[in-house]
Amino acid sequence: MHALSVPTTRAGSVVISRETQVLRDIFYNGNAKMEPTAVVTRIAKSFLRFGSFEIFKDEDKFTGLAGPSAHLENKQEMMRAMLNFTIRQYFPEINGERKYEKFFEEVVCRTAKLVAKWQTIGFCHGVLNTDNMSIVGDTLDYGPFGFMEHFDPKHICNTSDDRGRYRYEAQPEICKWNCGVLADQLGLVTERTGLQPALEMFDTVYEEEYMRLMREKLGLSDEQKDDKMLVDTLFDVLMFTGADFTCTFRYLSELDAFDTGDSRQLVLNKLTGVSETLAQQKRKLELESGGVTDSQYDMIVMLLKENPARARQYGITPALVDQMRTNREAKKLLDSTTDEERMDSICATWEDWIDVYISRIKEGDAENDAERRRRMLEVNPLFVLRNHVAQKAIDLAHEGDYDGVQHIFELITNPFEEPSNDSDLDYARPQDPSTAPLCVSCSS
Repeated sequence: MHALSVPTTRAGSVVISRETQVLRDIFYNGNAKMEPTAVVTRIAKSFLRFGSFEIFKDEDKFTGLAGPSAHLENKQEMMRAMLNFTIRQYFPEINGERKYEKFFEEVVCRTAKLVAKWQTIGFCHGVLNTDNMSIVGDTLDYGPFGFMEHFDPKHICNTSDDRGRYRYEAQPEICKWNCGVLADQLGLVTERTGLQPALEMFDTVYEEEYMRLMREKLGLSDEQKDDKMLVDTLFDVLMFTGADFTCTFRYLSELDAFDTGDSRQLVLNKLTGVSETLAQQKRKLELESGGVTDSQYDMIVMLLKENPARARQYGITPALVDQMRTNREAKKLLDSTTDEERMDSICATWEDWIDVYISRIKEGDAENDAERRRRMLEVNPLFVLRNHVAQKAIDLAHEGDYDGVQHIFELITNPFEEPSNDSDLDYARPQDPSTAPLCVSCSS
């Protein structure tokens, strides 16, 4: 993450115990095995979290839970002391009147910019509760995180997140919601209404930073009114094709807008090659449907219609049924599609978008286009820490091949550099679809 210029804590050391082992099911298929335990020491500017300020939180009327210091008579004084220390230590530029409001505004802005960075590199955190968000705007608490491969806005990197609360598309809104929770706690020492304007800035700051980063990734040196449409349609194409997130932007960096022959076709071939096959699309829909049969689906629909209250007790909601219906319709469409038709459709979809993209970047001259490609290669990584790459490093370590581990480490800490060995490009591609998917969870 540091090599990708994402604000982050750093790993300082890893200590492994061969004697103490834990039972772990890597693929969640019932084939668990004992593995060594390890402790990672992390280095951070601060380990203060949004949740740190919830120690004074009053009892929740729904859960009955309260912060450990909620009962203290001097909790307002203690909150002020905690805030004053935080501002003095980590936000020294803030002083004078309304310093708590200014502090909150800075936290909101840093958080919005951080999640914008995540979204533009396909990073999914996995567990975005208030205890896992840094008060200084750094990426904190790496657990069941992941870099999305085949694009899916509903991608969930943490198998423990069965409801998809922290899915890729939900990360900005979850971060904003957590800022709101922080504002509620700061309301102990300042007017909550005085913090609302800063909270409402979140969306604007996020959108501006997101579009700035996307222009960088697409090599757009100036700002035009149709740029958002260009970006939005790109993600529509990504959703339809299921193309690999990281590969897509790297391959677009190779497009020569003034060579509409070989360059264009080469990039098209590469993009099609990292798009989801028909079999992958079907498998994904089957997983999303949870293996619900036709008769089970009919029973679910009937239960929701005739007894909504009982249906909700089982987690059955109108939104869930709508999603199931959409998935079933999509599956029927795929069942009537051939592999060749799927590939032709993917290629045509990419061609249409690339033609629009070429028109946009052709507004410069050939010299500027060469500069565009250079800039794009500097911001669109070739290597990210994909799950299958991390697993390869683990396997090499188990075999005692620490030179191999070091080699992978060097690749992902120099993510924009082309490797000297073509075999290393396997680490820059999505996982082989014929292999079992790797699962990570809060207990991994």
